[in-house]
Amino acid sequence: MDDYLSFVGSANMDHRSFDLNFEINAVIYGKEFCAQLAQSFLQDLDDSKLITGQMWRQRGKREVLAEKIARLFSPLL
Repeated sequence: MDDYLSFVGSANMDHRSFDLNFEINAVIYGKEFCAQLAQSFLQDLDDSKLITGQMWRQRGKREVLAEKIARLFSPLL
């Protein structure tokens, strides 16, 4: 954000994260830590793969089935 302030945690901006999952974030102030997080993020980008909308729509039936099964158990996860 400004090279001095970092937010690290698991909370998302949704009802489940705020009310049900007891998730938490830490606010860390420090230039060195911000630089480490930025480097980690850039490494994640290097290790990632772009998935286009077309690629997503063409994924296999097994993958789609696994996603639907996982969605059934999402309230328990």
